Amino acid sequence: MPTPPPPGAFWDERYRTDAYIYGEQSTPYLAAQRERLRPGTTALVPGDGEGRDGVWLAEQGLDVTTVDVSAEGVRKALELAQRRGVTRAAVQADLTTWDWPVETFDLVASIYLHLPPSARAAVHRRMAEALRPGGLLVIEAFRPEQVRFREAYGSVGGPQAVEMMMTEAMLREDFADLDVVELASEETDHGNDGAQRSCVASFGGRRNLWTNEPFTTFNLLSSAPSMRLTDYERAALRDLDRWQAGDPSPLMQVIGLAMKPVDWAVDKVVPHSVMEQASDAIEKFLDVLAEGSQWTFQTETILRDLRGKGVDAETIADLRHAPMDVLDAYAKSLFAENTLLAALEGGGTGLGGALLMVADIPLLFSINLRLIQQIGAVYGLPVTGPEFRPLVIAIYNVAASGSKESKLEAMREISVAAAAFARDVPYKGRVSGTFRDQSRQMPREIAKALLSRKVFQAVPIFGAAVGAGVNYWFTQEVAETAFQLFRSLFLEVKERE
Repeated sequence: MPTPPPPGAFWDERYRTDAYIYGEQSTPYLAAQRERLRPGTTALVPGDGEGRDGVWLAEQGLDVTTVDVSAEGVRKALELAQRRGVTRAAVQADLTTWDWPVETFDLVASIYLHLPPSARAAVHRRMAEALRPGGLLVIEAFRPEQVRFREAYGSVGGPQAVEMMMTEAMLREDFADLDVVELASEETDHGNDGAQRSCVASFGGRRNLWTNEPFTTFNLLSSAPSMRLTDYERAALRDLDRWQAGDPSPLMQVIGLAMKPVDWAVDKVVPHSVMEQASDAIEKFLDVLAEGSQWTFQTETILRDLRGKGVDAETIADLRHAPMDVLDAYAKSLFAENTLLAALEGGGTGLGGALLMVADIPLLFSINLRLIQQIGAVYGLPVTGPEFRPLVIAIYNVAASGSKESKLEAMREISVAAAAFARDVPYKGRVSGTFRDQSRQMPREIAKALLSRKVFQAVPIFGAAVGAGVNYWFTQEVAETAFQLFRSLFLEVKERE
């Protein structure tokens, strides 16, 4: 009996050429998903062949892993990435036997990956399981009608075996546990020159936030993008991308440079007991957020002010459909009053020197909790109970550090919150358990960031000025972080509804 060829032998032979047989540009369907992508999130592209889609996703700022059975395809994919100046992980493996990661990726993109019926359902199930809760899966594949299109139009796309092609019904059945955001069939231009007419099926679905409870209703959309943005909203998305991918704000960069020697002094000079007190003060405040009494917040003023600006809203939830430019302008107007209040509070406690330095922290965080609630309400997203503690903590963490890593974690929290708001189900946060279990180090890191700036508050002659200045800085960073994150949440809820 002849030895069967190794998996991938067919594709190795096909890819063994200098030319990229399917071209070097992303497939149009994947490129059309641009508005749904967020820089810094993770993506998996199974069956990426010579790498054109994985490279394009990496160019959009995603952390990309691709898998293909062909060693030649993986080699060319890595060469393409190098020529285009991006990095991505490329794995050579048979998808039917690969050890698939679980709950790892924010996006899975399967473009023209056709498998035998005996393997298709199992691989599709692995794709869905690879998504994080709230993650997005997109698929485009040839329909059985492609056989007729080959005869009529001379198209060469798709597998020869019709049973390897897909219909909308197959995709809906294979991904029954995903919340469908797109399911369509269309004729499209295919091929690297765009000259071949083809018939394809496309599917987009999000993984349930609570993966043991399959969705029972579907939001079926046409082949048009699910989120129709105004020009202003498109500009807001670009602004959000720059904020997430960018370095800390100019104010934070200046303070960071000035504070480098002070950071060293905090490690060497500030007594361990003071650091522990500050960490405990922050942790106690964050733990107290589990109590409903801490979340008292009145929304009438916001509704009244926005009605005065021509917004038709009876409830806070109605603001989700208001013009974004009006909401942005009003949200920014809230910055000044809160930064001033925090500065006055910091100046007052600063007069007490070291004695009141630690006592200042809970007051500062209370002011900023109110600010976060105000900005959330402006965008129709009420932050009104202990269940929102993970989101509030994420905002504090970004404000204190300004790092890209903290922004990425916050954006992931936003995606989970958006899915909950859009489906009108309780928001539970991305990670379960107590705050101490979620992030044991965060209170200490936030405390260090604040103390490194408040250390001179212990000197009476400087205390008031330092206390006021640091509180102003921190509140400004909280305001900007909350502003950007709630804008992102507003747009993502609009996409999902």
